[in-house]
Formats: sequence, structure tokens, C-alpha cells
Amino acid sequence: MVLQYDHQIIQGRSKVSWHGSIDENWDNNIASLPDALLDRADFYFTDIENINSIGIRLWTQFINEVSYNRHIEFWDCPSLIVRLLSVSDAFKGSATIRSFFVALDCPNCEAELAIRYSTDQKFETIAEEVANFTCKGCQSKMSFQDDPDIYESFLKDSSTSGSNS
Repeated sequence: MVLQYDHQIIQGRSKVSWHGSIDENWDNNIASLPDALLDRADFYFTDIENINSIGIRLWTQFINEVSYNRHIEFWDCPSLIVRLLSVSDAFKGSATIRSFFVALDCPNCEAELAIRYSTDQKFETIAEEVANFTCKGCQSKMSFQDDPDIYESFLKDSSTSGSNS
């Protein structure tokens, strides 16, 4: 699906909700977004489906452009963005990450679940909560879909990369 966005102004901030895949298929309207953004902008990634290498390159160029003289915050980063950020900070540019999803799955029935967390939370607390999640379908213990070290590293990097308020 082509990367698209919805842009609203709420309480003096731009709120941008992203939809689709971050790949070579960009909606042409994205080029006009930088001119429409206010000095403070919140980017919500809840509906991102996929990212590929061309999309990473295009996004990195875009985020460097829009974050110049702006305060950008990332909200609701799905696990695919968390994995990407655990390898490279280039995707976020100078943005501050505020929340993300931890992907869980059931080893018994293969059910999936995504739980939203704040970057202010400690990994130990998140790991303890994950250990207590049970599958709604079969009552088995849920577990991290990805290596838990990715989330631990991500949280460490998020807290040390400077929070612009």
C-alpha cells in the first residue's frame, strides 16, 4: 500500500498519522507536508505495514528535511520500526521517540498481540509484564515475537539519545 498520511492541527501541534508501507511508492502529496507542518509535530506510526531499503533511504531524506528547526516526536512505533532503530538511528533523524509497540505471540496457537509502551518505561518492567501475558484463545503464556534484547537496546538508546521537549 502506498505510504500516505493524515495531517491535523491539534492544540498548536501537527499530528501526522502514517498509513501503508515505507517503500518506493510514496504518495505525491508527501512532498507538500514539510510546508504544512508546525514547529512541533507528532508522527504516529500505528498503521505502518512494511518498510524496505528504498523506503528507509527516502524516509531518512524526508525526516532530515522536516526535522530542521522543528521538534518531531514519534509515537506508536510498531516492532518493525523498533527493529530498524535498534540497528540505526538514521530513520528517526533528530526526532524523539515517545511510544512503541512490543509484539507478542502465542507459541501454542500462534495468536499475536501488540502492547503499547512508553519509552519512559524500564525494560525490566516491560519484560515482567510480558512474562505475565496469557493468550486469550488458549491461555498459554505469550512471549516476545522478537529477541527481547532488541527492545532493551532500543529503550537504552531512546533514553540516552537526548529528549528534546
